[in-house]
Amino acid sequence: MNHSRFPSRVLSITLCGSALFVAQRAAAQETPAPTPEAVPSASAQSSTTPAPSDAYVEPPPPAPAPAAAAAPEPTPPPVSEPPAPNKIAKRDRVRFEIGGRVGYAIPIGSLSSSTKLKDVFAASIPGVLDLWARLPGGVAIGGYFGLAAGIQGQALDSCANCSALNFRGGLQAAKHFNDTGMFDPWVGVGVGGEWASITQKFHAQGLEFTADNTYTALPELSAQAGLDIGTDTVAFGPYVSISYASFSKLKSSLSCSDTRCVDDDSVADSSNVDGGGHGWISFGLRGTYMR
Repeated sequence: MNHSRFPSRVLSITLCGSALFVAQRAAAQETPAPTPEAVPSASAQSSTTPAPSDAYVEPPPPAPAPAAAAAPEPTPPPVSEPPAPNKIAKRDRVRFEIGGRVGYAIPIGSLSSSTKLKDVFAASIPGVLDLWARLPGGVAIGGYFGLAAGIQGQALDSCANCSALNFRGGLQAAKHFNDTGMFDPWVGVGVGGEWASITQKFHAQGLEFTADNTYTALPELSAQAGLDIGTDTVAFGPYVSISYASFSKLKSSLSCSDTRCVDDDSVADSSNVDGGGHGWISFGLRGTYMR
């Protein structure tokens, strides 16, 4: 073996290794360091990573439908206030009514073929009692009874002790247009009879006598109207009425009211008369109570 060549080989290896180390250092300085790759986020990974075919994927919620324009609610029609319960109950049942009238009456026509009614009755002050049954709907039926005090006419001027009275009575019906209201107009009709009585007291032969003449008219027809003001229980108001009849009977009597008279001093007689037709125009105040 040649020991002289060993150091030279070692030196060559050493030089080659140094040159290779220097070259690697130079290459490392010239080449930039690789940029680290960004790690994707979980959301990115989930979006990019395909889901396995057998995994359940929840469908997206449906898009909300566009809101339709709300239709305006219809306005309910106005509702009238119902009548009070007590008025409904009264309107639906029969009620009983009592009333009275007082006023002033003007005569027209004749008492008989030879005497005007106004010659005996210049006027009269009537009072009338009314009895009614008020039916549902404002219809009333009933009766009337009247007594009128006559104001003496010129035919009785010479009579020192005379009186003139007028009696009336019959059936009647009426219609009320506002049965339970405060202002209740009404109209009515009636049919009945009339009696006019003229009484005279006088002295003869020292005795006291009474002469009574009663005229009868059948039938008597009447029409009336008025306005009741108040409640459906108590009311007052004006009224007006007109009647028509004809006296057809006359009953005359003469009686002695003295204790010295005997039965033969009293006589009575009936006869037919032709009254020719007459009437009364009355007006005044009416009051009524109903339950």
